[in-house]
Amino acid sequence: MAFNHWMILLFSVWANITWAHGESLVELDHAPLNIENRDQLLRGAKHFQQVCLTCHSMHYLRYDDITQEAGIIKERMPVWDDLSWGGRPPPDLSLIVKRRTADWLYTFLRAYYIDDTRPTGVNNLVWPNTSMPNPFISRQGTQQLLISEAHLHDSKGKYRWSQVLKLDRPGQMSGEEFDQYIDDIVNYLVYAADPSYLKREAYGPWVIGYLLILLFFVARLSMSYWDDVKRKHHMK
Repeated sequence: MAFNHWMILLFSVWANITWAHGESLVELDHAPLNIENRDQLLRGAKHFQQVCLTCHSMHYLRYDDITQEAGIIKERMPVWDDLSWGGRPPPDLSLIVKRRTADWLYTFLRAYYIDDTRPTGVNNLVWPNTSMPNPFISRQGTQQLLISEAHLHDSKGKYRWSQVLKLDRPGQMSGEEFDQYIDDIVNYLVYAADPSYLKREAYGPWVIGYLLILLFFVARLSMSYWDDVKRKHHMK
């Protein structure tokens, strides 16, 4: 039974990673993560509070110090019933990085383009036909697709999003500023998915040091026992 449980767990992890990468029409960018930087995490949390909290909640992290300092508190979080947004209410994003990946999220948030056939007026290269509108359009500006979607489907994963999208109307931020803005948000969401990571990193060297010291004393004790065993054996 235990073996079956492990097999199911491993398959679930593999399926999630495959799904997160497989549906994208473009190659995923590598997210520059630095969750040890508290200032960046706080910036990302504040960006999230200003833009994302309108639709998305963070219920599993509402007691975290950084989250509360940024103003992400229960009273400000939206509550949707199952029939909201045509039966597809915006999900809680506390564990979004566990469901997807940091690279997926980093690329997705920058890969919107204008698509008049969609109800929201935009589409996305990483999550085709997403129902999520572009929340950063005023900051990033609008982008146009340079090649056909059919060609992208045929050559899935061959291009990077920046190779097939052209900035049509600039936004409030430059490209570098917007990349940093999204990087801050993604770093915060990576931290949100596993806030104990920093503590584990801090405690890790001490735990390993303790185990090495313990190993030394256990080894000495073992050698002492075997010396006694050998001495008693020779006395017989």
